[in-house]
Amino acid sequence: MLSALCRHTTCGRVAPFGAQAPRWLSSRPTADQSKRAIEGAKNQERIWKLMTPDSSWGLTHPATFILLGAVVGLHYYNNYVDVTRPSDGGSDVQDGRTAKEMETEIEQVRKQSFEEAERRRRTASAR
Repeated sequence: MLSALCRHTTCGRVAPFGAQAPRWLSSRPTADQSKRAIEGAKNQERIWKLMTPDSSWGLTHPATFILLGAVVGLHYYNNYVDVTRPSDGGSDVQDGRTAKEMETEIEQVRKQSFEEAERRRRTASAR
């Protein structure tokens, strides 16, 4: 009830309940406000479509075919790289050497370093 009274008050006077409130107290937007609201909504929709382009795409949209072509192209590229890469059963091929060749080289280096350490230990103990 109080809100109804406040809505119809002007300069301390209370208007009768059936009377129209002054234009500056009206809760309805003006034509200018309506136009600005419509333009704002159009701008928001345009920005939303720009930021989320796939929401308005269909099956026949050109970007769908571009994406499909990119996926198929990457699939064939990955298969080509897998076929042309030398395969020894391991995934860590470096410098064209197989995993077995690298393991034997590592074993040789360990053996040489162990022999070097033993030789140094013997010369140090002989002094």
